[in-house]
Amino acid sequence: MKKRPALKYLIFSLAALILIIIFRPAPPIDETEALIESGRVERIYEIGNVDLAFQMENGETFVVREGVEQGLKADSLSELYLYKELTFKYPEYWSPINRDSSKKHASQVQWGKEIIYTEFKKKPKP
Repeated sequence: MKKRPALKYLIFSLAALILIIIFRPAPPIDETEALIESGRVERIYEIGNVDLAFQMENGETFVVREGVEQGLKADSLSELYLYKELTFKYPEYWSPINRDSSKKHASQVQWGKEIIYTEFKKKPKP
């Protein structure tokens, strides 16, 4: 009879671990650790009322988490940056939900030298 509570505990623990792995957020990174990718933006749209997505010509999508809540608007960004080449900095990150990595977390979005969005903190000058 003592084996049943242990089995329930094991199943619950494994289920909790799987949920944590699946729904963990993208890790915060330093700008020097970021991967960089550039390309032409084919579409800019909102995901729900919270996230903002940039779909590239090659089919990849970069997502700014809570971008809408931070004041980014798909309509105004589309007027400025649609069909232009943007540069995205993002963490190397894998999730079971997005196994092929077609959607990437954007830590920074840039057009030329203009930074549209960034999560990176500015380092104080010595």
